[in-house]
Amino acid sequence: MFHGYLLIMDYIISEDRLVKLVDKYITLVVGDIIQRESSHHLGEKEDFDLVDRNENTIFQYFGRHLGVSKQLFLTISELFGRSFSETEKLIQRWFEKKYPDEPIQAVYYSIYY
Repeated sequence: MFHGYLLIMDYIISEDRLVKLVDKYITLVVGDIIQRESSHHLGEKEDFDLVDRNENTIFQYFGRHLGVSKQLFLTISELFGRSFSETEKLIQRWFEKKYPDEPIQAVYYSIYY
């Protein structure tokens, strides 16, 4: 037991390991992700939404851009201690690993309708 002391430890984690941790986190928090037709009013046939079991949009793939629910984006950024640009890159790596046939030009921490 640590009486009145704060123990701070720095860990070096490879980016691949970090992507795996994000994957586990998303799976634990969001649960199974279901792919649906894009809800965006300008959505094309190759665009799609990824929703949770309650039909809440978590990710939106639209025009080679990925929208992320603001709550999930901010939570991942804070939990893993990443800046917004680092979080965008981390989520992009996660998405491209899960959906290798869907290239991304940019990641945004909001969903567009």
